[in-house]
Amino acid sequence: DLLNERGRGNPLQIKADARRMQELGQLRQDETGVWHYVAPRRVQEPTDSFLPKAVFDSFSRRVEQLSDANREVLAVAAILEPGYEFDFDSWLALLGGESQRELAQTVLAEALKARLVRQFDDRRYAFRPADVGKALLRLLPENRQRDLHRQAAEILQQQQADPMLVAYHYQQISQTAAAACYLETAGARAMAANAL
Repeated sequence: DLLNERGRGNPLQIKADARRMQELGQLRQDETGVWHYVAPRRVQEPTDSFLPKAVFDSFSRRVEQLSDANREVLAVAAILEPGYEFDFDSWLALLGGESQRELAQTVLAEALKARLVRQFDDRRYAFRPADVGKALLRLLPENRQRDLHRQAAEILQQQQADPMLVAYHYQQISQTAAAACYLETAGARAMAANAL
């Protein structure tokens, strides 16, 4: 009924809409062969949004055009840094390494095309606006976010990344002793740089 209404009875339009909805994960077939419509998860506006509602709604429609899987991959990028920026190599490591490179590049190209992400240089990107990153994070369950923060802290430690960033991830999973240790390291680095 939904496809018939959207396609206004035109069989070619119904077929095209059905294919697109299936690609987006909005149409799924169960084990008995019956097709079901699965409504896309709505992107909710963050409570501390700086954007007017109409502008955020425009961005949320772009996010909702991504498949559920691609939205989750992009949400992983949003978890990497507090300013909703991310380094491609860190994102790739958090996704599972080199085996996920093609997926990461595909999702990144789609996000750049939809103007959800902008590029700073070869390897650095940022959500534009940051509210998009906040909204994507809200799509991830709390336990998944904690797991991602833990993994990000471990990956960043291995990469010998900025200690402030490692401390941020430990702080997000309430490991205050580890966070304090990395904050102390960051302070010592800052003092050494200032002395120079």
